[in-house]
Amino acid sequence: MSRILIALPLVTIILLILLWRHFSRYDVPALPSLLPPNSNDSITIPTADTDTNSLPHFYDPALLSFWEHLSKALDAAAPKCTLPSPLPTATPAKFAEIRKDFAERPDLLNLPSTDVEDLKAAHERYVACLPNLAPKLPYARGSKGIVTTASGAYLPPLLVSLRMLRRTGSVLPVEVWMENQSVYEAQLCEHALPRLNATCKIMDRILSTGSHHVNLTGYQLKSFAMLLSDFDSMLLLDADTIPVALPETMMESEPFMSEGFISWPDYYTTTTSPHYHTLSSSPPPPPSLYASRTSSALLLRKSTHTAPLLLALYYNLHGPTHYYPLLSQGAPAQGDKETYLAAARVLNVTSYSIGTPPRPLGYSTNEPPPQKKQKNKKGQPFRETASILSLPQDDYAMRALKNASILAPAPAFINSAPGYALNAPAIQSTFFSMVNQRMWGEKEEMAGLFGGEGRDVEKWAWSETLWSACTLEGVLRDWEDSRGQCKKVGRIYKFLFG
Repeated sequence: MSRILIALPLVTIILLILLWRHFSRYDVPALPSLLPPNSNDSITIPTADTDTNSLPHFYDPALLSFWEHLSKALDAAAPKCTLPSPLPTATPAKFAEIRKDFAERPDLLNLPSTDVEDLKAAHERYVACLPNLAPKLPYARGSKGIVTTASGAYLPPLLVSLRMLRRTGSVLPVEVWMENQSVYEAQLCEHALPRLNATCKIMDRILSTGSHHVNLTGYQLKSFAMLLSDFDSMLLLDADTIPVALPETMMESEPFMSEGFISWPDYYTTTTSPHYHTLSSSPPPPPSLYASRTSSALLLRKSTHTAPLLLALYYNLHGPTHYYPLLSQGAPAQGDKETYLAAARVLNVTSYSIGTPPRPLGYSTNEPPPQKKQKNKKGQPFRETASILSLPQDDYAMRALKNASILAPAPAFINSAPGYALNAPAIQSTFFSMVNQRMWGEKEEMAGLFGGEGRDVEKWAWSETLWSACTLEGVLRDWEDSRGQCKKVGRIYKFLFG
């Protein structure tokens, strides 16, 4: 018995050494190159503390002057009432499952008639200012670019998204808007992002100059980033949304050329309160006309659609307190997503609503799915990790032009599902124990979806996640408590792709 007790620690030590040798074989593979062969894709980013003296200081005086006038108009049209609490929680139907005669219109927000009249009067005051305000917005006419907002945990997925953008061949400039200087990452903004033709901009440097200062967070930031951007034609892109098609082509084709505004669908029916249509004096569309929207991606041209952008901005400024509940009544992902199309409809301007529903990506699992009835084609439980948003040109050709040669639109973007953004610490903790489990689908499925053999988009995304893990480790403040990301993601990459 004593011999067994003496031998046990020795056996344990031997097993630990064997395990260490097994896993140590999975060192970080060579980082996949993105830039041309004659350029250096490695970046050495200093780890010094953020230097607030390096923050972007200059903004067009005309933009500052415009914001002064706009901030006064926004303040003068602020709603005086408050919505009753608790706020409702709508349960929408899946849009793909409803019939053409579907007419359900939830009415869950109990507003006194006096509050509806207050909201209506405030809305009318602001809309009356738009013909005077819209022509004065300064921007570079004819310019094209991409606008996004990101800080903290959204910066690593943004870096992946931008590197995937450059894989499409896009050369569009990118503006990365951050809410204030406290979230500014000097090392990232001054070393990694400029190599991707991306520029960090501080929103508060402009908004704090107005007579009426505004405090923004979350969903509110996106409409303000679009307004303050220098671009005329712009693609609004969430930090965790990945382009897989050339945005320039989307901007230079129908339906954008004619419509000037394109929005993508979510999975569900709309749940707008009837009170919104009363206060905005806009007739409610048939519930079966289009699905609820997503703002993961949005195309807009200022030279034709500044007024609806300004109205969407008003909805977002008063979003958390008033317009998000009015437009969604607590439905999933309530936020800015309905504000843009709602503004376009109120002002009766052109718009194109993509009708092809998002296509889920994910993997089979033995665990019960978090969403009801979510299964793959084989009837197995399915974990959704992302969804595909369709190419506008193909959707337009199929639905508007009735082009029978297009059976299904090509993918334009991959939108990460909640919890699956390509932020190295989060994504490696999810997949480290499932090292043989792909995230979006099998290799053959990726080839079929994204253009043929060799186009393994998931492999590309993992390679860029690995690149960001190795580049940002020890640099990003949000990762101060997350060590070893480069090696951990590298092991997953090597298990999956060799």
